[in-house]
Amino acid sequence: MPSNPSNPPAIDTATQWLANTLKEEKTNCASLSDNDAKAILQTGLEHGVLSLIHYFITETESPNTCPDALLKKTRQHNLQGVAADLLRHHELEHIIELLNTAGLNFLLMKGGALAHTLYPQPHQRERCDADLLFPDKPSSDKAWEILKNEGYKRGNTLDGDFVGYQFSCSRELRKGLHSSLDIHR
Repeated sequence: MPSNPSNPPAIDTATQWLANTLKEEKTNCASLSDNDAKAILQTGLEHGVLSLIHYFITETESPNTCPDALLKKTRQHNLQGVAADLLRHHELEHIIELLNTAGLNFLLMKGGALAHTLYPQPHQRERCDADLLFPDKPSSDKAWEILKNEGYKRGNTLDGDFVGYQFSCSRELRKGLHSSLDIHR
């Protein structure tokens, strides 16, 4: 049955709390039960906002009013996000330097660009890849040669003049942590 815009579906407590927190509306950590905290953690993880929630809890709330589980898990997720983002950022700087040295013109776009311009800290914009836009196929082909020499493996994407204008590639930085790039043209 189609949804009725005048009667939207009910929003669960965890989603509502997350939405209010991200909109920087005053939320009350002290009123959260342990079950609320578990639901907030699960929903926040699903939506990729736990580091951002940690930021808002520690910046706008008195952290000691939040349930222990919520504060500890968001802190742990935040620290892991910082570590992963530092490694990926270092790799991306290296790749950008190689592409610039090769004389390639490109644009860093989407999540990576937003993370460094609109968020308090870049790791708070969770993302799985960096998107680079090249002006044409010869440029993206040259970029691929550079990436291949750096150990990147191409994902299962179709290539051709009429199939698509992007491909994905990645390489493992550390066990379980990858640098993934989407090359667009």
